[in-house]
Amino acid sequence: MAVPAAVWKAGQARATKLFIDGEWVESTGGYIPTINPATEEVLDEVAFASGADVDDAVNSARAAFNNPAWRDLLPVQRAALI
Repeated sequence: MAVPAAVWKAGQARATKLFIDGEWVESTGGYIPTINPATEEVLDEVAFASGADVDDAVNSARAAFNNPAWRDLLPVQRAALI
């Protein structure tokens, strides 16, 4: 799993991606700013998941849960992978 290529530096906004099905993917819902309420400075932009993005994430999670390779792991084994 690769981390998104954008590297954040203080004072520099960056766009993020969604993590779906083991991959960083672009949002189809666009991006929304994260604003510092004290200064109104844009701190970052985060992916806004559309309904389609949410459906993809839920379907991926359901498939992983139903897969014996994941489902039958002990919680401690799952934690080590996460």
